[in-house]
Amino acid sequence: MRSASYLTNFLLFIIVGLFAYWVFISHERNRNELSGLDLIRGGGDFNKSSVKQINPNERQQPTGLSSEELTLEQYKQFLEIQSQKDKEDAKELFGMFYSENGIFAQLGKIGEKDEKRKKLQVAEIDKRIQHLISNLNENNIKQVKLELSLISWTPIGNRSIDKQMNQYYNNKITNFLNKIQ
Repeated sequence: MRSASYLTNFLLFIIVGLFAYWVFISHERNRNELSGLDLIRGGGDFNKSSVKQINPNERQQPTGLSSEELTLEQYKQFLEIQSQKDKEDAKELFGMFYSENGIFAQLGKIGEKDEKRKKLQVAEIDKRIQHLISNLNENNIKQVKLELSLISWTPIGNRSIDKQMNQYYNNKITNFLNKIQ
């Protein structure tokens, strides 16, 4: 159970990190639009004197124009564009967390994959054991013992499942070997 707790904490850390990264990128994109710098492409000269001070409480205004130079139509158009950008950002954030391909969906699929791999391997091992036991006769006891002792759980990458199933099959095979003697 401790490994599940560590995995949960690790995944929560990753989610928070991705969210912080997304916020940082959004902030940098807005900052680049306001200052006229293109930091991502390496254009422009980046120093403190070339960057405008941005008040996060104020709405953005179009670059190069003060509020006195804007007409009412231009300002409405700017607000429409800004509103559209906000909606797109909200959709992107929502999709990142809640869509079929989002983070939470992927976290759920991790457990499902482990369970599916476990079921497949359990079916395969049980089928092999059942086949050996059903074909057991006095002539091939040594061969069956050898083949039973070679059967083991192959790790699937989940420590708790691997430990549990390894112990289960070791006990099951040991019991069969004891009954055969």
